[in-house]
Amino acid sequence: MSLLKILIVEDEKLAREKILRLLQWENYGFQIVEAARNGAEGYDAFCKWHPDIIITDIQMPIMNGLLMLAKIKATNPAVRTVILSCHENFHYAKEAIRLGVDGYVVKDFVSPDEVLSVLVGIQKKFALQTGVSEPVGRIQVAEDKGLQQARNLVDALRGKRSALQALHAFHQTGQMFWLLKIVLDEHAQLTDLSNADHSAHPHALRIRMIQEFERNFQATVAYPCPGEYLVLLGMAGARTITEEAASAIGTAHGVISESCACSLTSGVSAGFLTFSALKTAYKQAEEAVRYRIFLGKGRVIHTHTIQQMVFLKPTQIEVKIDALRTAVTTNDIERVFAGIKALYAPNFSGMLHYHYVKYVNAQLITILLQYCQQTNRPLRDIFGCNYVPFEQLDALETVHDISAWFEQAFRKLAQISSERIDQLTTNKKIRKALATIHEHYAEDLTLDGIAATTGAHKVYFSRLFKQELGITYYDYLTRYRIEKAKQLMVEPSYKIYEIGRMVGFRTYDQFCNAFKRITGSIPSEFITAN
Repeated sequence: MSLLKILIVEDEKLAREKILRLLQWENYGFQIVEAARNGAEGYDAFCKWHPDIIITDIQMPIMNGLLMLAKIKATNPAVRTVILSCHENFHYAKEAIRLGVDGYVVKDFVSPDEVLSVLVGIQKKFALQTGVSEPVGRIQVAEDKGLQQARNLVDALRGKRSALQALHAFHQTGQMFWLLKIVLDEHAQLTDLSNADHSAHPHALRIRMIQEFERNFQATVAYPCPGEYLVLLGMAGARTITEEAASAIGTAHGVISESCACSLTSGVSAGFLTFSALKTAYKQAEEAVRYRIFLGKGRVIHTHTIQQMVFLKPTQIEVKIDALRTAVTTNDIERVFAGIKALYAPNFSGMLHYHYVKYVNAQLITILLQYCQQTNRPLRDIFGCNYVPFEQLDALETVHDISAWFEQAFRKLAQISSERIDQLTTNKKIRKALATIHEHYAEDLTLDGIAATTGAHKVYFSRLFKQELGITYYDYLTRYRIEKAKQLMVEPSYKIYEIGRMVGFRTYDQFCNAFKRITGSIPSEFITAN
């Protein structure tokens, strides 16, 4: 393949010079044709050189990068583009996505590996278009041996000494190893494929993945759980881990794309020489994948990249989302609104912010959909139509507007919860009691206490409650708690005894007995079945 021509457009002299010195470009199949100082010069250089790839800043004098790209794309939609993202606002980052950029590099974290990782991915696209591919070493391994090595890799991560010894015996000594965790970003699509198509079956995909990797790499591939692959990659040649990882992702994508369209995100560990470091490498690769919250899906994320991003904490984001989900389950609308504000409060740089907001949007939409499913409510009750109006969300230009859109959706959800009480009874005392139960069900709600809130004697209240709803107060309270417990069980974040306490049961046994009496199964059986 001939050298791919690259045009650099960057207004800061030091940044331009840093990019020019970053790599021995020709060694990797690229040629820098010019380094322009602003969008106007960049457009002129594009007309002169007709480059294959443009690497551009966004905020520049005379003509910014987005205006330049829009003008260039109108002339040549096929040109590949990479954004140098820094401190531009959310609107700029969103507009860059609309223009169809192929990748981005955060200016603060520019490194040879980061730039090369993006460019090698683009290089692969050109290779697929032209039918040209780089020659790679081939290792033929029988299918059954591949499956055995896959089991050895998983068992080694679990600490089995015999599996570690088997990996040592199989792989060459004296070479460097890396562990890749490859995640199918939309792996649910695979489960929807027809089992009649054997090539789409997860086991068939697993075999194909093993065959392709062992044919093209010094690698062991494992399938620890649906939607994930682990690749133990050995290297003794002159290629860099960035090139090898990009090639590995290309191979995985080729196998998966035969069955469905699904982007892949890969986390790459630091290199290691002995398998005693395997568990550490797995933790590094796993943590790298989590940073797709900020860096976006479909990327190869190296562990040394996220080490420069210590101010970003994916686990903190997940904790906030879990707290919001719990607030929805417990009908605590004030905590819901506070949770939404907290999630949209961070203001990261450029593309990091765009991908973060996109991730949060997806999580909140999921919470709303789960509520509709669990309560058998039509989407129209929340969104005003029988589908999720993504076009409304996509049209919003600021994070403030997006936050307000979700606040309105969750406010409608709260209104629905209130309307459900109105539908159960017209009696004001019982309505008040139900509102108290729905808001404070996790607390110690005695018959005396709940009757007192309505101003009625407990005997009269008890008779009135059963007359209005057809069941006793304690039976209703228990059933309501069990329904809330079932909603919490769809999340793997909580243990059974924790869920019992969260919905108001004092002991584990009390919770399990009540759950079986009402549902016919114990909590663990319910979780397995659902």
